Amino acid sequence: MTTNWKKTFAIIWAGQLFSTLSSTVVGYAVIFWLSIKTGSAEVLAVSTIATLLPQLVLGLFTGVLVDRWDRRKTMIVADLFIALCSAVMALLFWVGETSIGYIYLLLALRSVGSAFHVPAMQASTPLIAPESQLMRVAGVNQSIFSVSTIAGPAIAALFVNSLSMTHALMFDVLGAILATVSLLMVKIPNPEKREGSEDSGAMVRELKEGFNA
Repeated sequence: MTTNWKKTFAIIWAGQLFSTLSSTVVGYAVIFWLSIKTGSAEVLAVSTIATLLPQLVLGLFTGVLVDRWDRRKTMIVADLFIALCSAVMALLFWVGETSIGYIYLLLALRSVGSAFHVPAMQASTPLIAPESQLMRVAGVNQSIFSVSTIAGPAIAALFVNSLSMTHALMFDVLGAILATVSLLMVKIPNPEKREGSEDSGAMVRELKEGFNA
């Protein structure tokens, strides 16, 4: 367990709060923009599916992988991947290339990044906080997602109304940069690997156990 865990936890989760909030805001902002510009219920439905479905589906499997990877590196790569997708989308808006197909693809790719980011973030908690504080820390984790879920749509609506989409999307890039810097400032210990945990058969068993739980 890391020493001075409260400081480590505060640094990491301050960055992750901003990253999670900015990603949620941008996801909703793009959905709102598409709905306003096209006036199509079908576009609204497809963009929402592209934003949510990959994370929901892949989330069934990524936890097993994250358990075998470096949590800090996984969060950094996921944050930067989501930011890259947002930066590409911002560039497309800036040059006026707002093809709906490209936007769907980039929304789906951002969701793929979130499918790795969220379990890595959740799995880091027991590695930082002492066991006696896990329930308390889990509440903080839940608060981050709750704040993002509640405030995200409201901030997204404000952004769509007052900013260009290029500037709104760069908010996500800024969030990822802050989250990455916070992660680089600390160390998250990795759990000891169990014997045979790298075996593909063990991964399959864990997946089955997860489905049957």
